[in-house]
Amino acid sequence: MKVSTKGRYGVRAMLELAKLDSNTPMSARSISEKQGIPIPYLEKILFILNKAGLVRSIKGPGGGYLLAKSPKEISIGDIVRVLEGPIALADCLKPSKKCDRIENCVAMILWKRLSNGIEQTLNEVSLHDLLVEERNLK
Repeated sequence: MKVSTKGRYGVRAMLELAKLDSNTPMSARSISEKQGIPIPYLEKILFILNKAGLVRSIKGPGGGYLLAKSPKEISIGDIVRVLEGPIALADCLKPSKKCDRIENCVAMILWKRLSNGIEQTLNEVSLHDLLVEERNLK
């Protein structure tokens, strides 16, 4: 599994929103400038995150984006699944794929264990956890 730029940019944008202490929304332009994400691509990502209920969009002057939940309630797994789809190291593990060898494939057991481990880690780490780590780096 490789997390695409969409997933990486999505996590970075969500982290930027998680830094907000107030209910003042942050514009896509501000997120773009702080994180170096091209605005057109960022707007597509924010649209997906908004549709999934991870961010809220505020229209009008002074509008922008806010997290829909607290940083402690949003896992990195939530973000990655919304932007990347199911977490699966091999195509045979994706719900949409059917494999003729699934009944006798010992390798699939390994791919499933690895995928489960990655998913568990992504689910255990919240935006809040990453904010704490970021503060420790400074």
